[in-house]
Amino acid sequence: MRVSETPGFILHSRPFRESSSIIDVYSRDYGRIGLVARGARSAKSRWRGVMQPFRQLDFSWSKRSSLGTLTGLDIDIGWPELSGKTLYCGLYLNELLIRLSRSEDPDESLYQAYGRAIHELSALTDPRLALRRFEKQLLESLGFALPLLSEAAGGKYEGNAVDAASFYTFDPHSGPSRCQRTTGREVFSGEMLLALASNDYANPKCLPQMRRLLQTALKFQLGGRELASQKMLRKLL
Repeated sequence: MRVSETPGFILHSRPFRESSSIIDVYSRDYGRIGLVARGARSAKSRWRGVMQPFRQLDFSWSKRSSLGTLTGLDIDIGWPELSGKTLYCGLYLNELLIRLSRSEDPDESLYQAYGRAIHELSALTDPRLALRRFEKQLLESLGFALPLLSEAAGGKYEGNAVDAASFYTFDPHSGPSRCQRTTGREVFSGEMLLALASNDYANPKCLPQMRRLLQTALKFQLGGRELASQKMLRKLL
């Protein structure tokens, strides 16, 4: 198979043999793929300075086995530089895609969500908005849309609409269940649940709750494991 000039992002790069690299790419048209970039780490490499994360690139490759071979790479202009806190946020997004996106399974909505998140990280005063938006989109792309609007089956208020003034515990599978407590890591406000359901990230007091809920759901998808980048983000955000 030969592919010419399809857009994508480099998620991760690691050394391979003497001067080459293996790169994990998230492409718009082919999903997540692995490519060998021959001679990429040599001083005379034609891709030196081009193989950058967090910017859209146009990839060409040939593929006969599980790993393809990079044959062409061009940079698209207009992509921001991430640094400081936003750099670690970008690494977190990349790690999520590496661990949770399906190999060679394209999802254009998720691809667009990732590109939007990169731009938002560079432009927004509070990077948490970009992270929460992307986490929710990723869960939906995995077929794991969160039940946020109705109270869970089996409870006293089964099927009732979530009330903004009430408080809930939350199970990622069955949804919210009303509780009497108003504080605690496992307690979420109805106001936050409704805001998350409508993709409203403007209320800063809801963001810590959104983070707890979304990362609980993501942790389930990750088999209970924590990402290395999450540990760093806890110190920064």
